[in-house]
Amino acid sequence: MGALHELAVARADLALARVRRQVERCWKKPYGGIESQKPEAAFAIRLKRDGTLEGSPVPEGAPATPFLRVYQESALRAIIECQPYKLPAAFYEEWKYFAPVFKEKV
Repeated sequence: MGALHELAVARADLALARVRRQVERCWKKPYGGIESQKPEAAFAIRLKRDGTLEGSPVPEGAPATPFLRVYQESALRAIIECQPYKLPAAFYEEWKYFAPVFKEKV
């Protein structure tokens, strides 16, 4: 059972990495002081088997500043605009729900 669980976790991690790369390609991030605020945006996301969103992504946590709110909103737009996500349908159970955290590399 342990090996199967580890395999499922590994597939979920790969799916999450694919989603992040896809979002990064179409994300129009806000500019101006982004690094100094160490922005982070986390969402609860549910996907359908075809890689489209099952519903609107749910932001996790409230932004502390107006800039961080804009950052979170821009991430949300990118998540919505980038669908459908190209993920292996055979592993749908591993990626149908996940909570990615988007951060700036500083």
